[in-house]
Amino acid sequence: MAHNFEAALYLMAIGMGVVFSALLLLQACTTAISALDRLARRPSRHPAAPPPAEGPSEEEAAAIVAAASAALARRVEVHHIRMIHDENMEAWSRLGRLDIMHSHDRGAGNR
Repeated sequence: MAHNFEAALYLMAIGMGVVFSALLLLQACTTAISALDRLARRPSRHPAAPPPAEGPSEEEAAAIVAAASAALARRVEVHHIRMIHDENMEAWSRLGRLDIMHSHDRGAGNR
């Protein structure tokens, strides 16, 4: 009986050792991937050229108005165009802005 208990403890120690070793390896891999991702997203030391002071050209403004009209499925008046030069803008941020624009569009019909 004592022999079976010792074998069970030995087997349990080996099993737990394998599981914890695998978990440590998994943690090391995710930490390394996270560090590589941070390095890839780090902005370069050379800042990008500042955006031009003037707004978009007439052709670009016309394309923006046409795209807004097509996206909202109605005629759109654009009063001001502000260019945002942020290459690191996340998809969630863009979706949030679209949601805000759509909420303003829904509110315009209630006036």
